[in-house]
Amino acid sequence: MFSAVHRKPIAVALTLVVILGIIASACAAPTPQVVEKIVEKPVEKQVEKVVTQVVEKPVIQTQVVEKSVVVTATPAPTAAGSDMAADQTLHFVTRGFGRMDPASEGGFGRFIIAYLFMPLFVHDNKNNIMPWLATGYEANADMTVYTVKINPKAVWSDGSPVTAQEAKDYWTYAADPKACVGCYFGAFTGFSIVKGVQEVIDGKGTELTGVVVKDAKTLEFQLNAPDPIFPHRLALFDSGFVKMEDVKKQTVKVGENVMFNANAETRFNGPYAIKTWDIDKKQYEIVQNPKWWGDKKPIIKRIIPSESADENVSYIQWQNNEVDIAFLLSNIREKIRATDPKTFTLIPYATNFFYYFRIQIPPRVMKEGVV
Repeated sequence: MFSAVHRKPIAVALTLVVILGIIASACAAPTPQVVEKIVEKPVEKQVEKVVTQVVEKPVIQTQVVEKSVVVTATPAPTAAGSDMAADQTLHFVTRGFGRMDPASEGGFGRFIIAYLFMPLFVHDNKNNIMPWLATGYEANADMTVYTVKINPKAVWSDGSPVTAQEAKDYWTYAADPKACVGCYFGAFTGFSIVKGVQEVIDGKGTELTGVVVKDAKTLEFQLNAPDPIFPHRLALFDSGFVKMEDVKKQTVKVGENVMFNANAETRFNGPYAIKTWDIDKKQYEIVQNPKWWGDKKPIIKRIIPSESADENVSYIQWQNNEVDIAFLLSNIREKIRATDPKTFTLIPYATNFFYYFRIQIPPRVMKEGVV
């Protein structure tokens, strides 16, 4: 479970608040007609009754509507309104970063990588599936075949269309441990349920036979067994993909291996793009994708990540207004929760837990359970 402290009211990426005015009009009540009659006193009472029927409420209602018109005529606030910082730059600090590659991301880049290389789906804060790069999906009756449509408007940051074949090519690379050294794609996503994936992982195959490109924007996933949660696998940050041309050209040396690392030359299909991602110099900067194809433009213009191995230092940076958000995982967060609960945000986040059977030793009795 991650947690963060935040201070400035900087907007969350991908949200845009637009206030629309509703202009109402009202019509005046019809003027009542008074008929004169020469009668005695009872008739005068009738005239009084007619006059009392001329109620002033319609006039009052008209005045209320006129007030509404005045209110809605007020200009809507801009992106940098009175409740938002003029400089929409988000500074945050966390423990550290690695090279920026969806298939190998297992650290603190996971919070932003889905906005650079978009998975087909994302989860909302209630863990419901939401379309992201895709528009939706269809499944057969036994949930062994899923069809997913990539958004027809989706383009890379150079303006070229995002295609289904690009997704298959990257996932083939990501599943191959010899090509993508140290990658977590198969383990984190559970993608091995797709036909052909385990064969590529084991070095017995070269193609993801269960990923079928139906057309430029349509993918069909054929599974080895029914899987009702398969769309959730396509919503994990590791399931985003990169153009293989970039994977082959933009590399860094990690130990004895030459590995892909996204940089300013990489093409991105999300709302943001990398300006700098230098893991040696510890310099990082993310900016808006000028070719972002989504309906809403993100409000945050720049993201400046920074590293600190000591969370006490991170907390001091936050206290000194050097960062807007500090990610804290240790018990320092309990002190913050106790002293300043309003600035403490607990982030529910899916995590992986692995349990292994140690068959080399006999079972041990612990309390009333056998382990």
